[in-house]
Amino acid sequence: GAEDSVAAVTTTALNHGGFVGSMWRVSATYTLALTSRPSKRKTSSAAPESSSASSAPSQPPPQSFVLKVSGSGAAARANVLACGHAREAAVYVAAGELGLQETMPQIFYAQGSDLLGEYVLLMEDLTLRQGGVGVNMVFGNQVWGMPAPIPAALAPSPRSTLYAVFLLAADQHALHWRDPALLQTSSSSSASASSSSSVSACHWKAAQWYGGQGQAEWEVAMQRGREAWAAAKSSCPRRGIALPRKLERIIDRSFAVASWAALQEFLHRPTTPWTLCHGDFHAKNMFVDLARTAARGEREESSSSGSSGGSGGGLLRVAPSDLVLFDWSEAGPWEPTADLGQFLISDVAPELFREESRDLLRAYWERLVAGRVAKLQNDRDKSADVSAGAADGEVDSAATTTTAATSSPRRNPKRKSSSEEKSRGSSAQDAIVAEYPFEQCWSDFCRSGVERWIWVFAIIASMPMMPKSGVDYFANQLLRFIEAHGDYATYQLKPLVLLL
Repeated sequence: GAEDSVAAVTTTALNHGGFVGSMWRVSATYTLALTSRPSKRKTSSAAPESSSASSAPSQPPPQSFVLKVSGSGAAARANVLACGHAREAAVYVAAGELGLQETMPQIFYAQGSDLLGEYVLLMEDLTLRQGGVGVNMVFGNQVWGMPAPIPAALAPSPRSTLYAVFLLAADQHALHWRDPALLQTSSSSSASASSSSSVSACHWKAAQWYGGQGQAEWEVAMQRGREAWAAAKSSCPRRGIALPRKLERIIDRSFAVASWAALQEFLHRPTTPWTLCHGDFHAKNMFVDLARTAARGEREESSSSGSSGGSGGGLLRVAPSDLVLFDWSEAGPWEPTADLGQFLISDVAPELFREESRDLLRAYWERLVAGRVAKLQNDRDKSADVSAGAADGEVDSAATTTTAATSSPRRNPKRKSSSEEKSRGSSAQDAIVAEYPFEQCWSDFCRSGVERWIWVFAIIASMPMMPKSGVDYFANQLLRFIEAHGDYATYQLKPLVLLL
């Protein structure tokens, strides 16, 4: 009807093409001032709506959206195909099934094709959430210039934000720990918000590596990193950039020993953990809803420790539920601590991560263990309910009469008593801890983020458009993290954030 009409649309570029596409803010004006129209949230999942439009509260339609589209032309399509970035649409489509929907922006339309090398995403404009900011602004927007200051009443605690990020990662990592569906591959995938979806339809990044496939593409991407690093070492002195000599030696050695055989040996170790990882887990891909944080009313107490980020009594305490994650184009199975290390190297001051790293990772690991126990119990309960339902069906079909005894509730024989459940939960936790003890988690954390970042840094440092301040910042962050977390001479490069 006319009440659904859009009167005008204007667009504003939010980037200059990026690696494989562009982003736009789409501002809309509507006919008949649709403020009386009930709101109906369209989800990114194929699951049906939980309520009808008539039962939803009235609110005006969004005044703006974010449009993310692949570039036009053969080169842009080739980049989308090489990077696999059509998968982001599939991830949004499958968000409900993946258990990720509550921590994603609202998606109005998502379509991607690995055959055509294209994608289109129309999503919520998070800037419309009053009081919300990118998480990178919480820690200081180190490279691209400082934004307007956050109002004092909405100022978040950087320390609590840091813990919220790690706890949210633990919740998400627990959902798909060693999920075999993540390793299923297909020659192509296509997804749209109107189609059915599954976990295995997302054409996950790195999934084929676990099956010994994709060597040629991996070798090309690793060589691209080596060439970029050689170019960076040549061009940086001309740009007045002094790369730390220690970091140069580490990167030189790491590229020299990187090999497909080493990758395969690592992936097939029985002790190598893997789960669904975001893959580009840095603060610019996160948003904190400070209005939600403020509504909860929890604030940090005064502290004399300025380096912890918790100083200045009254700072809002951020919770995992306050965070929104986007840009899932690099998502796939990988060791989970790579995401965590990438986040600290990308965005957190060395004095803060030096002080907090071990406690942060302990909080993450404990939450991960608890989440895996809870998921295991939930899966067992579902299985028991299905079995009991099938048994009840057989009994009901055979029954010829109904008696008072048969009409009374029957206990599910598959369900355990509370004491049995507690004992089984304790046993499950012991097994999970033994499989992935904290010291292994810590060891993985000390190297996996660096292994991801070395390849990325080679690409970044070779880019003429990257400002000197950016190269200097990331070089310092990477070296300071290395020195605070094992100070290894060589890292075995494995993950590639962009397959260019």
